Amino acid sequence: MYSILLLHSLQLRVAGRQLIDRGSFENFALGSDELCDPKGHNNYQCLRGVDKLQSGVPSSTVVAAPEPVRSGKRSLRSGPFNYTQGYRVEVIPSNRSDTSGGDVSEGFGVPAFYGFSVFLPLNYSADDLDVPDRVFQWHGDHRLSNGDAYRCCLNPVLTFEVLGGAMTLVQKMERRGYHTRQANGTRAVPLFTGTGSPCGTRDAPGCTAMDGRCAPKAILDQFLHGWYSNTSCSVLGTLAAWRGGWTDVVVRAVWNYNDSHTPPHPSDGQLDVWINGTKRFSRGGSNCFNDYGAPFSKFGLYKYAWKTKPSPSSPHGARVGAVTSRVVWHDEVYECKGKGCSYEAVEAKPVLHPRRDAPLPTLPTCAT
Repeated sequence: MYSILLLHSLQLRVAGRQLIDRGSFENFALGSDELCDPKGHNNYQCLRGVDKLQSGVPSSTVVAAPEPVRSGKRSLRSGPFNYTQGYRVEVIPSNRSDTSGGDVSEGFGVPAFYGFSVFLPLNYSADDLDVPDRVFQWHGDHRLSNGDAYRCCLNPVLTFEVLGGAMTLVQKMERRGYHTRQANGTRAVPLFTGTGSPCGTRDAPGCTAMDGRCAPKAILDQFLHGWYSNTSCSVLGTLAAWRGGWTDVVVRAVWNYNDSHTPPHPSDGQLDVWINGTKRFSRGGSNCFNDYGAPFSKFGLYKYAWKTKPSPSSPHGARVGAVTSRVVWHDEVYECKGKGCSYEAVEAKPVLHPRRDAPLPTLPTCAT
């Protein structure tokens, strides 16, 4: 078997729709810089978060045994890095939703399946900060084709986050339009002002906007949750249960920003999550932002608290608790969109955990 990343090596299309992108870490040399080569054709890019006075973090790296490998002979390591080097090491597929320039939405109402395996080492201890570590996330597509943002980056819309001694699933969604023109049937609104906004107010601007446009040099604190029209946080399990071995995850998402119909339509928003074959989460209804394109995925390790740039929740810059270094491994990363996609298409291979959909547990909630 071989590990899978969203690369270029196999692209299946039916009736013009992308079904699945596959590739293999096996094709890269150990420690290969090809992963982050902007001139390559690897269908993704590497992101490294470095703020003022930080020395620089290492890029995500292809590794082999004796390091953790879920399948085949290769996996992807993000880290190790510490707060003096930076705050994130991530991989982002470039086959994100195509931006339309403003008038045609893309990717909404279509079933999408995602699969990934993640390995947290035994020494991945709980931090005493109230800011999480993100190990897999989905962002709303908030930029035009020329790269300009048409709304402040109130992302991500869905994340797997380590918060204290738990692995959590956090959602943020908003049905109102963020656009500078009418799109998806919704006109823009002056969204980023007012009491309770995570972006500040006109009198105390942090990230203010008119008609969805971000203020120049604005500061947004994406960890001040609760202002969005709908935010949820669910505890998927203890951190201890996710450490010291591979955890296989499957996500089925029908991305949509509207409320569900009665009875529900197939295109209504839906999110289902399986952990090691067992269905742990299911929620219908809106699950993303009213953007031009549906959310796209990225993965690695993002520790926002280590940003040295001041923000409303970190007015003095980087916050460092008991944890001073982080590392994580990913393998068996699949994505499948459109007709013909299924749970089986994206589950980690070889299959170690039989699928079980019932009974669905009632998950504890967490503060947002």
